[in-house]
Amino acid sequence: MGSFHVACLVTGLQIRSEEDAMFLPMKRSHRTYREKNKKNFEAPIVSSTADEQYLFEPYLLPIKGQYDSYGRLKDIQRDDNVEKIEQTFGLAIKDFIDVVTCNRNYGSRFSEMNKHLMAEEMKEVVFNPLSFSSSLTALGFTSQSEEGETRYTHKECSFHISVSVSNETESDECVVTYRDGSYKTTRKKEFGQLVDIAIHEDNYFLGIDEANQSIARELHALSGGFINPRIYERLSGDGKVQFGKVTLSEGRPSFAFYSDDKETFAARLFALQTFVNNLSRSNRILKPSISISEWNTSSRVELQLGLVETIIEEIDKLGVKQ
Repeated sequence: MGSFHVACLVTGLQIRSEEDAMFLPMKRSHRTYREKNKKNFEAPIVSSTADEQYLFEPYLLPIKGQYDSYGRLKDIQRDDNVEKIEQTFGLAIKDFIDVVTCNRNYGSRFSEMNKHLMAEEMKEVVFNPLSFSSSLTALGFTSQSEEGETRYTHKECSFHISVSVSNETESDECVVTYRDGSYKTTRKKEFGQLVDIAIHEDNYFLGIDEANQSIARELHALSGGFINPRIYERLSGDGKVQFGKVTLSEGRPSFAFYSDDKETFAARLFALQTFVNNLSRSNRILKPSISISEWNTSSRVELQLGLVETIIEEIDKLGVKQ
């Protein structure tokens, strides 16, 4: 896969390889754009790495590093926030970033999620199955043979899988029947689709042991966006937020991840809340839509720096509230 740039989620300006960046992990909100159109919600933050049919809210404090040109962060600055993330999810911070920024379905053999959470023997079962029935059995399905078909069920899945049998020979296709009676026909060799169906229907991750199911659900709900550090610092109070006894909002974002450590992270949580509030007030400040040739690097740099300075001036005019 080739390298590419990302856009700052506030300004829309490019963040290129080796440039300083902040990655803001966000979590899917229950509100979709369809729901938003029915009610007069405040403008939300939109993830730059996931399906825009969802709305997102900040979930973790920003992680600082450099953009690596492949949609990830490198040279990550270690702090107590990074240590808390690693301890909670059981992943090195680089692996955590890789999982959250990966846009491949869990059912893909190239998914960062199954790379880090699925046991090696389960990867063989899912992506190199010796037989359809043995793979389903290894994943926890039980089978029941009836006249003309074999039906597979799983205690954690609301759907069942049927394979027709004729003259003791199974069909190359299987039928997935959902709880409402609707069904879908798929080829047995496209085994990854069944893994994705289990997530979509039941939020269950086939091939991941029960101890890691909650972590898998948490990671699957996460996305995020990259931010120019100078823009973040300006909108969050320029890194000089004054606080005594900080009272965090009970509304959005909730910062539930830090509920046991609010004293430790109080200043940074308040800065993030300030960032979110000011972002909403400023209506994203500016969203420049200027195209410039990739070949004209000096002009691009001059333009980018000029726009960042202009945006910071506009933020200052608004009078950022702390």
